[in-house]
Amino acid sequence: MWGSNFVGTSRVCEEGIYVVDKDDAVILKKAIMRSKRVVVIAEQYKFNSEQSSPYKLADCSEIDVLITDNKLSEAYRKWFKKTIEVKYIKVKEGE
Repeated sequence: MWGSNFVGTSRVCEEGIYVVDKDDAVILKKAIMRSKRVVVIAEQYKFNSEQSSPYKLADCSEIDVLITDNKLSEAYRKWFKKTIEVKYIKVKEGE
């Protein structure tokens, strides 16, 4: 088992987290399965994305920590387990 695994995603929805690339999905799924703690990095717009991201990495319930740039709405927060740790990182424009 590995420690924490950081995962970027192209889309987050009620069904889970998704990526665009099949090869990335294969590698990241294995990494998630072997990790003690899964950390997902997703900007707020990825929760509203209509982008075609067909490859599912994990259910939202498998995520231990979410790093995002805006406060998570209650509707989105319900997708995750109650114990999820949400970290907000506000980035100034131009950085």
